[in-house]
Amino acid sequence: MKVRCYGGTDRGVVRPTNEDALLLAADIGLFVVCDGVGGRVAGDVASSSSVRVIETAVRGGLRRLAAADRSDEACAERPTQLHELLRASFQRANDELHAIGAEKPALRGLCTTASALLLDGAHALIAHVGDSRIYRLREHRIHQLTHDHTFAAWAVEGGISSASAARLSGLTEALGIRAEVRIDLSRVEVAPGDRFLLCTDGLHAHRGDDPALLDLLGGPAGEVIPRTIKLARARGCDDNVTAAVVICGD
Repeated sequence: MKVRCYGGTDRGVVRPTNEDALLLAADIGLFVVCDGVGGRVAGDVASSSSVRVIETAVRGGLRRLAAADRSDEACAERPTQLHELLRASFQRANDELHAIGAEKPALRGLCTTASALLLDGAHALIAHVGDSRIYRLREHRIHQLTHDHTFAAWAVEGGISSASAARLSGLTEALGIRAEVRIDLSRVEVAPGDRFLLCTDGLHAHRGDDPALLDLLGGPAGEVIPRTIKLARARGCDDNVTAAVVICGD
C-alpha cells in the first residue's frame, strides 16, 4: 500500500528548547514521536536518544525477519514477531536512558514518552508509553488508538469525574522511569484512505477534542502540519508541539 507522510516539530512560544523528537522512516513504515518529560534533566537527550535506539532496533529486526523462513507458519507468526520487535526496541531505549544516567550522573532521571506506528501491509502495529497519542481518521470519524499513562487517566478509570481528574498532573509510565517499562501494544486494520496522526501532548492538550482534530486532519495532507503548528503557536502553546500525519493508499 502506498504511504505518504508529513511531520513537523516546534518549541512553541514559551519553552526555551524543544524536547520533542520525531521519526518518519517511511521506507520501513515506522513512525515515532517522543516527548522528553518536562521538569526532568535533558528531556531533549531522552527523546532524541529513544528515537535513535527504536529506529536502529526496528531496522535490524526487520532485516532479520526478511531473511528468515517465509513459510505459511512463519507468516502467521509475523504479527507476534513484530509486536515483540517493537516491545524490545522500547525496552532497549529504556535501557539506554538508564545507561546514560549511570555514565553521567548529571543526566540521571532521563525520561520520555514514546508512541510508535509500524505499518505492515493491511495492518498497523502500535507501541505506546506515556501521554503522546496516535489517532486514526477514517470516513470522517476519528478514533484515539492509544491510552494515556497519566494520573488523570488513572483517576478517571477509578471513577473520579473528568473535571476533578483534570487537576491531577504527571505520568504513570514513561521510558526511563524504571528498569522494566510497561508498554501498550495493539494492532489495527489499515484501509486505503486512512490517516494516522501521531502527536505529543503539546497538540492534544490544547486541541484534543474530536471535532477539532477532524478539522486539523481534513483537507490537503501537505497542509496539515503547518496548519497545526501555526494554530498551536497562535493559541500561545506553553509546550513543544510535534505531529506527524501518515496517509495510506489514497
